[in-house]
Amino acid sequence: MFPIVATLAFASNPQLPEYMYPSVYEHRILANAHTILLAEFVDRAGSYRPNLFEVSSEGNVSPTEELGFAFRYRFTPKLVIYGEAPIGMITALVYSSTSLGSSTSFWPSENYCILAMVRPYGPERLFGTGGSRVFYQSESADQWKIANLREMPTVPAGEYTNIGATPHERYAGVLIQAYERDPKPIYLQWLERSIPRHPTLPHVIPEYASFYSSTFEPRLFAAAGGNAERKARVHKTSAIVTGEPGYRKFWEFFDEFDATHDTQETVWIEIPTRSGELMKLMNIIRNARTAAAKASAIRATMNHASEERKDFFISLLSDPNQQVRVAALLWLDELQGDPSFRALQPAPNLRVKRTSRDVIENEEELIRYWQGR
Repeated sequence: MFPIVATLAFASNPQLPEYMYPSVYEHRILANAHTILLAEFVDRAGSYRPNLFEVSSEGNVSPTEELGFAFRYRFTPKLVIYGEAPIGMITALVYSSTSLGSSTSFWPSENYCILAMVRPYGPERLFGTGGSRVFYQSESADQWKIANLREMPTVPAGEYTNIGATPHERYAGVLIQAYERDPKPIYLQWLERSIPRHPTLPHVIPEYASFYSSTFEPRLFAAAGGNAERKARVHKTSAIVTGEPGYRKFWEFFDEFDATHDTQETVWIEIPTRSGELMKLMNIIRNARTAAAKASAIRATMNHASEERKDFFISLLSDPNQQVRVAALLWLDELQGDPSFRALQPAPNLRVKRTSRDVIENEEELIRYWQGR
């Protein structure tokens, strides 16, 4: 795996462009990338000891005695999603403060990578190391840095086309096509992290939300088909992107599900939560017709686990449905992270069965512990 690097969004030097500094905001990384590529990993091509420089607050560049390593990784572009179009095989650099680098097993052999990359900066050909002041020198101006290394999506190999005009639309378009090939929630999670937001307000850019609703949403629901769990996950993504209209559609879907599905059907519904909805979720737990709706609401309240609600959730351990009991045990396990919770004897470690997310291997042991409190 890659070495741990700083992940904070440091206050940047006004003399240097934003892309020279680490960012935890995927939508900013995409906006600042010089190119966004769909690419196939070829190989790791050794490493070198780069010259390192420190940049002062005035923008002056001076050598530093710090040591590090730059590892070369080579890729073959399959699609230029946005920006510059590199010719032939490209070399991307990954910086590390140690000589370990990353194992080639990290890079997928059967999938493609979505790479947001930047060119080196200035006559010194500098790349950021992941810190706020120290930068390293590339070997040539033709090398690149992977700006989205921590959140680099991988998608099934195959033919992809560009959809939309902006970098965020086209990036999401590739993820949509990947979801159509293999409807896994991870593609929706990557999409959600890349949503372009207003620079000063917590709002999604309206033009993006409109494009998503008209172009992406129908394709996602078509790929989800009649699978209730997948449909619910797409509704969650739509709520995050479109705001109130998406939340309204999600709850319409949720209510219909609870009214029409088998009461004992095992389905996990990811509920998009907003502030002020705890009482609504608690009412669902008390009154839901289906075990799936009840269990899903329990999981949606886990961020609110507190001592004062403990007894209510312990009472759910007597529910005849295993999905509800599992959800209640997960909630109670979360409670142990609440500073107000005090236990003379800590609860046994919760062990989820590897072959099924709906089975806790030591369920009976945990139920005895909690019901005995």
